[in-house]
Amino acid sequence: NRLQKEDSQKYSSLNRSDFMNPRRLIRAIEISTSKSKAPTHQEISKEISFHWVGIMPDKITLKTMINRRVLERINNGAIDEVKNLLKKYPNRKLTIYSSLGVSQIIDFLDKKITKETLRTTWTNAEVDYARRQIVWFKKQPGIVWYDKDIDKQSLSKDLSKIYQKY
Repeated sequence: NRLQKEDSQKYSSLNRSDFMNPRRLIRAIEISTSKSKAPTHQEISKEISFHWVGIMPDKITLKTMINRRVLERINNGAIDEVKNLLKKYPNRKLTIYSSLGVSQIIDFLDKKITKETLRTTWTNAEVDYARRQIVWFKKQPGIVWYDKDIDKQSLSKDLSKIYQKY
């Protein structure tokens, strides 16, 4: 495996999902073979002092916020934007057509689903993506997590302690 030869540390950090995703593998190889290396987390941390705070909404609030954003995108012309993309770039195998929302809009334009189903499936896809992002962020060391609705008082106290130091 080329990545294993180029960057054994990156290779060993990949999970099954990374190995099954050609885009991630190609990007990892591109990064490992580039002449300039990105600074490591440790190198950045030595230069910059920061506090990483994660604020977690409850699942119902998260889905409501995502649903509202999906409706805004639909009402602000997302369907017309995808129509224009299809006219300009008719090859549906392009990566843009696998983007969140775009594949659902294409199903709607192809009359495979109703507008309501478009909203529902797009919202569900965004919620699934948000969950994956949350999982990724929860694996990051140093993030202090607060529940948006429960921990408002402790978040305020902790943040004011942090900022008093500066």
